[in-house]
Amino acid sequence: MYKVRVPTIVKLILKSLIIPIIVILCLNFFNLFNYITFVPIEYQYDVGLTVYLAVAEAIYTLIKKHIEQKQAIVRCIFYSTDVDKNIKTDPSIVCADATDGVASIRCHIELKGNLKRLRKCNINLNLPEWLSSQANASDMILNYSENQLNWEFENLLPKYGDGEQKAEYNSKISFIRSTENSNLSITLKPHMNKCFGVKFETNCIKVQNGV
Repeated sequence: MYKVRVPTIVKLILKSLIIPIIVILCLNFFNLFNYITFVPIEYQYDVGLTVYLAVAEAIYTLIKKHIEQKQAIVRCIFYSTDVDKNIKTDPSIVCADATDGVASIRCHIELKGNLKRLRKCNINLNLPEWLSSQANASDMILNYSENQLNWEFENLLPKYGDGEQKAEYNSKISFIRSTENSNLSITLKPHMNKCFGVKFETNCIKVQNGV
């Protein structure tokens, strides 16, 4: 089922309902075209409404564009191979005996937008007790602590500035089972800390404790 996001609904209400109401109130308070003699009296309100709506639309577009320039997006994609690298699909891995209970997944993270906002972001992925992981000691972005994977982007981004920025990070993550119980499986989804003006998109990982 298709779901409309709340921000989209708010934008639609603002544009289709609130703006016309404000325009009509302004027009009733002061209609510039009442003082323009070449506009016939019977058309002054209609002309004023048309022009005021056009001006309001232009102002709305400028404000929207300004807000979008100040926003940012963090996109995290888990995938097995380059062929199936798609944020709309959830890859599956199996911690099997053949691989000594270890399974790996690739991770691609893309940061784009306002640098000042991006610097405040970090992502974490909590693991169940029957799974553990490890991070390369030389990795400046990803670390593993208290059964949680953490991505911190301060070292990935410039230390100063607040303009537009784009950065990417790629890694390979290993999951290690701590039990041979093959009845266990879980779908893991990372979460981002609350960062105003930053949109977070991600897919999930399906982990099966296999044999």
